[in-house]
Amino acid sequence: MPMMSDERLIEGTVRRIERGEDGTYAVVSVRGVLLRVLLDMVPDAKVGDRILLHGKVALAKLEDGDEVRG
Repeated sequence: MPMMSDERLIEGTVRRIERGEDGTYAVVSVRGVLLRVLLDMVPDAKVGDRILLHGKVALAKLEDGDEVRG
């Protein structure tokens, strides 16, 4: 049986990049809340980019015109 999750794909804006021994992270603003997310799948993300998130992992950069429906 597949595992079910109530986590959804959400959009956030990169506010800060943090590099450390355990990887590269971004502090991302999502509806006014700051989250720390892993950037392994989006290594070219930079401050100001809109990114697609699932849980605490960035999945992709969003371009102008891209829309996340929830």
